Amino acid sequence: MFLVDYHTHPYGHGEQEIRDKYSYKYLKEFLLMAQEKGIAQLGFTDHDDYIDAISWDILEDLSAEYPDKIRLGIEFDYKINNEEWIKQVKNRFPLDYSIGSVHRVGNWEIDHPAYVSEYKEWDIDELYIAYFDLVEKAVSSGLFEIIGHMDLIKIFNNRPVDLNLLEIVEPVLQAIKENRTVIEINTNGCNKPVNEFYPSTDILKRAYELKIPITIGSDAHSPGRVGEGIKRAASLAQKIGYKEITIFKNGESYSVPY
Repeated sequence: MFLVDYHTHPYGHGEQEIRDKYSYKYLKEFLLMAQEKGIAQLGFTDHDDYIDAISWDILEDLSAEYPDKIRLGIEFDYKINNEEWIKQVKNRFPLDYSIGSVHRVGNWEIDHPAYVSEYKEWDIDELYIAYFDLVEKAVSSGLFEIIGHMDLIKIFNNRPVDLNLLEIVEPVLQAIKENRTVIEINTNGCNKPVNEFYPSTDILKRAYELKIPITIGSDAHSPGRVGEGIKRAASLAQKIGYKEITIFKNGESYSVPY
């Protein structure tokens, strides 16, 4: 089975500032764990908020040393007013791919435990509509090769009440198909209150019906979590019917049997 982990964060969210997150030694720990877990390709994709903290020289040196093993990316936090900035950033750095994710509705960070009380201020159905409208806009921008954890809104196990989830998601999936974007199976949802992969199995089944390609990521913020849940995610995709996984190099995508 050909396995990838295309979503990792050596810098995390700036935790443990005193540690040099971009030393060769620390990044090599991610790679060694990937090899131990049977991961064929590892992607470094820190958040766009921390671009100034990323040591691109070290990343490029590591990528050159392990050209078949390492891929470089950024996870962008999509907002309607930052599309031009994203374009500029993508032109500045040697990216193999980028991940577009929605973490905020308005100024509210939907996945941050400190702000979970904000869910009580919303009608959940309306919130789902607002969230997936932003995901659709992210897809339609054409800026991203991969859409990350596309149903992140379920993180605290808040589910639609009167709306059919697949009906809400269908326009997003159609946009993904039209833009030839890849869906990420993100295993980190299993560490959250929702306790399941992003996206849900039902969404993945519909994506397969639409022939939408997939890749896989752990969202690891430390070396020890690299590859977490990747084999289970790959097995789920195979059960649904997927026979290929998408990999990237220099912005180009390739389908690999697995």
